[in-house]
Amino acid sequence: MDSSLGTVFKAVNEVGPGRCRDYTAQMQPIYQAADPLEAEILRGYLHTHGIEIDVLGAGLWAARGELQVDAYPRLILRDERDRPRATELLKVYERRRHSGAAEWRCSCGEASPTTFETCWACAAERPAA
Repeated sequence: MDSSLGTVFKAVNEVGPGRCRDYTAQMQPIYQAADPLEAEILRGYLHTHGIEIDVLGAGLWAARGELQVDAYPRLILRDERDRPRATELLKVYERRRHSGAAEWRCSCGEASPTTFETCWACAAERPAA
């Protein structure tokens, strides 16, 4: 991930007159999304697995090309203890995203788009990749 995150998305919390606490060091991105839509899809995907994230930079998306910044949305974990599980889930997402398959077939016989985690017809969980 880009080290400019600290300068572009600096999160500060005032702790007294003339002093600020910088939380940037605690905000290590786990994923850089292609666009705000993908960031929201991944927020929902991780949420369904009990992992809460924040999306930083989605508001800069409209200014890409106009500003001299990396304007891609980044996913930030709310709880660093979720990092190993979130990383595994994002790897699964990436494998499915780049698999080239447009759909997967459920045990009930119906085809569902690769973006679906459950069968649209019977709500069965998608088999592991």
